[in-house]
Amino acid sequence: MFHIFWYKCLNLKRIWACFLYDTFAWLMILKKHKYTNMHKGELRMAHEKIMMRILLSSPSDMDQERALITSIVDEINATNKETPYGIELYKWETDTDPSLTLEDGQKSIDETFDYIHSDLLIGMFFKRAGLGTKHEIDEAIKIKKQYGFPEIKLYFKKVTTKLGEATAEEVENFRRIEELKDLYYPQGICRELKDMDGIEKEFRKHIQRAFDNFKRLYAKSNTYIPDVNNNHINSYKLFYFRTAAKKLTIKELSKETGISVAKIRKYEKMIYSQNNVKIYPQCTYNDLKKLENALGIGIGGLSIKKSDKELEMHYDYYRSSKGLNTGNKISVASKAKYKIVIFDFDGTLADPNSSKTTWQRLWVNLGYDLDICKNLHSRFDKKEITHQEWCDLTAQHFVTRGMNKNNLMAVADGITKIDGLHETLKKLYESGIQLYIVSGSVKEIIDEVLGDDAKFFNDISANRFIFNEDEQLVRIEGTDFDFEGKAEYVRKLSDKLAIPAKEILFVGNSFNDAHVYKSGARTLCVNPTLTNSHNRKYWHDTIDEMKNLAEILKYCEL
Repeated sequence: MFHIFWYKCLNLKRIWACFLYDTFAWLMILKKHKYTNMHKGELRMAHEKIMMRILLSSPSDMDQERALITSIVDEINATNKETPYGIELYKWETDTDPSLTLEDGQKSIDETFDYIHSDLLIGMFFKRAGLGTKHEIDEAIKIKKQYGFPEIKLYFKKVTTKLGEATAEEVENFRRIEELKDLYYPQGICRELKDMDGIEKEFRKHIQRAFDNFKRLYAKSNTYIPDVNNNHINSYKLFYFRTAAKKLTIKELSKETGISVAKIRKYEKMIYSQNNVKIYPQCTYNDLKKLENALGIGIGGLSIKKSDKELEMHYDYYRSSKGLNTGNKISVASKAKYKIVIFDFDGTLADPNSSKTTWQRLWVNLGYDLDICKNLHSRFDKKEITHQEWCDLTAQHFVTRGMNKNNLMAVADGITKIDGLHETLKKLYESGIQLYIVSGSVKEIIDEVLGDDAKFFNDISANRFIFNEDEQLVRIEGTDFDFEGKAEYVRKLSDKLAIPAKEILFVGNSFNDAHVYKSGARTLCVNPTLTNSHNRKYWHDTIDEMKNLAEILKYCEL
């Protein structure tokens, strides 16, 4: 073989051709080796699997149980070797540097465990509890509250040693373990284990169930990450936070982060396979952190996560906005003679700079975590529940907490009207323009916030809270006119009053208001939130930063 190759090379005219031929041959061999299996018709790399990440935290007296979990994981991986899915198991005793100091060692464990990119944390305890154990669990719980993962399961093996026979060290460890039980059992994440047969059955059932859920999640999302051992950036969120939240050009973001313009463009570009599977761009860890810092996003905010309650909003924004002008510009006012002006409420007439909607304020007022509120919103977004079912489920939670009118009024007291509201409404009203509100907020709160200014409106359409004689919440009557329903409201109003849609101005601020364009009305976006205000398909005019409601008058011929 060697002399044949040498002979080829002696003929200088054929060197380039030989090189190309040999290179092509090697590439074909490598390709045949590299691409081995098909999944749903999609060509996949054998070594690039979508890995579920399990964190295992346990003291040294759980060697047998650790080995059992390792064996179960190996079995699952062997069973799934021909599929795109697998499990990575991280154990602190084998995946961290034991030579570090206690402080540095805990830091090393946190970095290795990387809770935000993990799916399941298993903690096991018998007669000992490490000094850093509580820290690891608390870190995981903190991440779970924020992002919905990792799942956390703590197992306590039954101790048979009598307290009178225990050493001082054993007593101290018993005390630590009892403290852990007292702290975490009320959170519903603890189980007690007895014999090894029961332990194996429990572990096998729990890990397999978690893995099955993991696979279903990825199959449902139709998202494929080619190499999860590297970082991947959420292009949708990067584009949103750069253009809508921070209003930065790529050049400005490049200057602030030191990341090249070409790289940022690459990070914002989604790739789609021939089966329309999304492939998120790879991103270095340092670049990811630089971008998160520059855009004011918390740790892991731009990384790919399986529980992201607002991802669909960011996706809609990306889909409607990509490639369009997103600079911080106020559109040239296009004045028209309008007979009707319809307003949104939250972020438009009230609290334009607030980070919370009226609904979110209500949940917080009743002591709830906003994750529940976001979860219901997500279910509605996915059409798993209707709008009224969304309201019914919300009402169940609110009734459980004993909600009454005082809670409603307390939230209303914390909402402020935009500057210039009274003067602007009065001027429009006195000019013969009919005024309306169509909102996904709460009618009773809108009435309370507006006070005497409510008299300027012919109708206020919103969700209704129904209370009994004792002023306790009974039910919530959901509006039919939110999201796509806002366009229907405008159409019905246009038909009822025999006023052409083009003579109607709608003023809103967010993604749920963007549907109004379907009615044919003129749309004005003010203080935009989660919508591309410069997409002229949805918004005819834009005021990127409206501090006074009177600014809308330049769009109206009075």
